[in-house]
Amino acid sequence: MREVYVPYMESSRGGYDAALTDARDRLARLADRVTARGRDYSADRVRLYAQRLGDDGPDAKPFPEGVPLPPETQPRSGNKDYKGNRALTITRLVPGGGPWHLYSTPSHQRIALWWRYLLPHE
Repeated sequence: MREVYVPYMESSRGGYDAALTDARDRLARLADRVTARGRDYSADRVRLYAQRLGDDGPDAKPFPEGVPLPPETQPRSGNKDYKGNRALTITRLVPGGGPWHLYSTPSHQRIALWWRYLLPHE
């Protein structure tokens, strides 16, 4: 990904090359079109991240029934990819994006969960 920063471009009239202002206008139209007609990316595959936090705490919700728990790849955290019905269950029961979400397992362990959609090449 590349980013171009042009200081004061919006407030300076005629001070920049026409090719630069034309590129800005074309990109703005593309962004407007995608925003108006586009939709959020989704897939039938997700990567679920889990981190064990220790004993049960007051801020943890009950662990969602049906959500698989990734096997630990390290002593306290891990992740695993899921597809199909399991991925759908995860996306329905664990809020997507944003911060980690805290849950308490039936054995009173606090676990933080986070997931994201897998990209086509993953």
